[in-house]
Amino acid sequence: MPLDAALAVGRYLFLGLLSLFLWQLYQGVMRDLRGAAAPAHRPETLRDPRLVVLRSAGAPAVGTAWLLRTPLRLGRARDNDVIVEDEFTSGHHARLFIEAGKVWVEDLGSTNGTLLNGRPVRGRAALAPGAELCIGDLVLRLEL
Repeated sequence: MPLDAALAVGRYLFLGLLSLFLWQLYQGVMRDLRGAAAPAHRPETLRDPRLVVLRSAGAPAVGTAWLLRTPLRLGRARDNDVIVEDEFTSGHHARLFIEAGKVWVEDLGSTNGTLLNGRPVRGRAALAPGAELCIGDLVLRLEL
């Protein structure tokens, strides 16, 4: 009889864990579906802003482009969105993002600084279409 009781408890425990797994799976799928269905909030003034590489000493290659739909962090560290292979670039050098209908760049305390149209960025600064951003030997242009 103790073996039958242990098997019954094991069955209920298995069914409980299976139910918990299926519930977590359901919640994850529903969260993904809600995120995909919700339109991304994008200001009407910006039409697919992108960064294009004009000059580079290594990677990324000249001509590479990124759409700015989410914030982009640039630097040498492998956990950045854009990995810059350049000795003059800090591990986490700068961040680009959209806020209030404008594209912004924020220097993340880099050693050699971030230049916007040849001028150092202190904190954060707005980029106009055609603006050139310099991070180490990497030169990027904002295009709309």
